[in-house]
Amino acid sequence: MGTNFDKNLINVIAENNKNNQFSSVFGKLKTDFLGGGRSSAFLPDITMEELRDYIELCHKNKLEFNYLINAMCMENKELEADSHFKIIELLKELDKIGVDAITITSPYLCELIKTQFPRFKVTVGLYAYAFDLNHIKRWIELGADEITLAHHVNRDFKLLKKMLLYTKGKNVTLRLIANNLCLHMCPYSIMHGTVQGHFSCSDSCSRGDIDYCLMKCLSTKIEDMSNLISSDWIRPEDLCYYEKLCEETDNFNLSIKLVERTKSTKFLTRVVEAYARRQYKGNLLDILLWPKSDDMVVKTEPTAEEMKTMAELYNISQMFNYSKIFDLPNIYIDNTKLDGFLKKFVDDYACNHKICVSKQNIDVTDSNYCSYCSSWVQRAIIYNGEQVEKWIDNCREFEKALDKIDKILSCAKSSNIMRQGIKIAIVGKPNVGKSSLFNTLLNVERAIVTDIAGTTRDVIKETLDWDVAITLIDTAGIRDNDEVGKVEEIGIEYSKQSADEADLILFLYDSSKGMNEDDKTILDLIKDKNHIIIANKADLTETRNCDTFYLSTVTKEGLDELKDKIKQTAYNFSLEDTEFVTNNRQQDCLEKCRTSLVQALEAAKINELQDLISIDLKSALLFLDEITGEVITDDILNNIFDHFCIGK
Repeated sequence: MGTNFDKNLINVIAENNKNNQFSSVFGKLKTDFLGGGRSSAFLPDITMEELRDYIELCHKNKLEFNYLINAMCMENKELEADSHFKIIELLKELDKIGVDAITITSPYLCELIKTQFPRFKVTVGLYAYAFDLNHIKRWIELGADEITLAHHVNRDFKLLKKMLLYTKGKNVTLRLIANNLCLHMCPYSIMHGTVQGHFSCSDSCSRGDIDYCLMKCLSTKIEDMSNLISSDWIRPEDLCYYEKLCEETDNFNLSIKLVERTKSTKFLTRVVEAYARRQYKGNLLDILLWPKSDDMVVKTEPTAEEMKTMAELYNISQMFNYSKIFDLPNIYIDNTKLDGFLKKFVDDYACNHKICVSKQNIDVTDSNYCSYCSSWVQRAIIYNGEQVEKWIDNCREFEKALDKIDKILSCAKSSNIMRQGIKIAIVGKPNVGKSSLFNTLLNVERAIVTDIAGTTRDVIKETLDWDVAITLIDTAGIRDNDEVGKVEEIGIEYSKQSADEADLILFLYDSSKGMNEDDKTILDLIKDKNHIIIANKADLTETRNCDTFYLSTVTKEGLDELKDKIKQTAYNFSLEDTEFVTNNRQQDCLEKCRTSLVQALEAAKINELQDLISIDLKSALLFLDEITGEVITDDILNNIFDHFCIGK
């Protein structure tokens, strides 16, 4: 059972544990540097001392405590030498305060714990996504005591039976999660687990609520409610099917996991009582992980003065009207109408190998498709169609606004080019034709051209007008400093500096001589910059390389094509179709506006508290007001006085 560390929850479990149905609770510290499977932003903040007291309370009630180190992605911290000692110290501390088991997803941590801390049970977490006999075999070899199975195994009774038969006598427990609401065969699960792993680390600077996968999963279920039915939950009434499977295989090492530790005690109490009694008469969503703001962990209530300050600062009363459009539609799944639903899965083992579709959208004639779950929507789900459509439309309109901002931001580079132009530097060894190319592009004899290496000793700049302003830079040939004089050496350093500052580099070499080690050294210096490789003197060679642009400054072969290539590489955009922000301050405001809108939209999709949504919306409007001039900040005033002459 997941815990929010409310001691009253232990009392609820104890009251419903007459037959020792509940064996353990699980949770973790908010500030654990390795992270876990949930964002730290939503976890209760407790100290190690408070955790110790909580574990003692669990033990008094014959409950084990399982500590979570189950992030799907730990950024390789678990393998770093510096982190190794931190992990050991953390495990020592957890051992000292009485932790009984550790949940992991890392094979390395599994072996480490079983080798150095054999007292701990090791539980393989959900994010390991064990769904195959070979997965189980490998984890057992690593020393795992418990293995949490992937969601879809819940309804694959044939596979589950094979797993129970295989693990019989192997002293390992298989675990199913009963009340999760992830999409069946969800394509977002791996990315979602990775994102949550990053959000949960103590050094994460993220609020932890920007998760595309979570939002996409929720939207998919609302837009087609057959996805609510096909999600791999287990009703309290259907636990009997799994008990029967244990009897058939004579393997009773199968447990059920109930979630969620970010939820309120009120929610968790409903879950405990429903599954303990094997019965729930009400909305099935009320015991599943359906987002409801009043089901989140109760945080410290702000004082009256803090609420007043917040209201004045963010104008919540005004913004509330905007945020109300994001209310999730009311959806009611009548649990009493789902009796008999699971029987098909018990009898039909092929369900997980078919494509789940909505009966309303597809005429199912192919045996590869299955509309069984969608057929139960009308039987069990009550909802207001207009509410659902309104919610979908509101989200789409909001997403259109985000798309509009994204389009403008994507043109930020283009707007900078329009204002400032671009710098193009010509680099290469001495005497490869840099000055000749410079003169050719300018269509004027601007730079001195000779056969003597080192003729160009300084940086020469000229301006071109190719729809946008172009500063063309001819640089001194780059070669070993031992071969040059002091003046040329200074020119070479200027050349390197010009290359660093350029928006595009034209790297030139002599195709008649081929690219030697000196050419490769220069190319290596600019490999991470935006560049075009040009083989000059193409009229003297027949060899062609597909990664190279061939040019002759004598015959003008390839010149027009090179101009087109430069335009495509340096500024590939249409002036007519481009919307611009006019300066970096506006770009910054739009980016901040977008961040706030994303946070508002995604918080709304998980039915976050309205005042939190309002804060994000208000913040977005303020950033837009800075652009339109509705709000004048100190930064704007400073910018005006820095860039404009304001007379009396």
